Amino acid sequence: MASAGNHLYKQGIINMLSGNIDITGTFTAALINGTYAQQADVGDSLNTSSFYDTTMGTNDGGTGGTQIGNQVDLTVVTASDGLGIGVAFDAADTVFTSVGGSGEVVKGIVVFQSGTQGSTDYLLSYWDNDGSAISITTNGGDITVQWSAGGLFMISGGTS
Repeated sequence: MASAGNHLYKQGIINMLSGNIDITGTFTAALINGTYAQQADVGDSLNTSSFYDTTMGTNDGGTGGTQIGNQVDLTVVTASDGLGIGVAFDAADTVFTSVGGSGEVVKGIVVFQSGTQGSTDYLLSYWDNDGSAISITTNGGDITVQWSAGGLFMISGGTS
């Protein structure tokens, strides 16, 4: 089984190219307690899942697991020239406040464009620890996600 690492959802790319995902819209991040699981019976969920749901069990697509704590809207979202080799999608670091009860384990982060939950919350990207669970144990405190200085992700194109 291939590891997930940090990836874009295939349907998210299609939705970007189709105009369903708009850079001027609201993008949201959620912490989840399950890791990505490749599913032979329903296909690879990174290739087939389109919409975010707070319960993303392995039988109904998504990344597996359920949301921990509240969703947080990304701020200072930009799409810009990525040093001449593509377009970088970026946002300010994200703070999840008062996360979960004691002892829940965050294993991944999902980013999606907010709409009406379950019908137009277009999945965009998924992060874990390069194929392994992130493994942050909650204690009711804040969790800060520091996105890479190069952006959340880059779509390659162009020349350097």
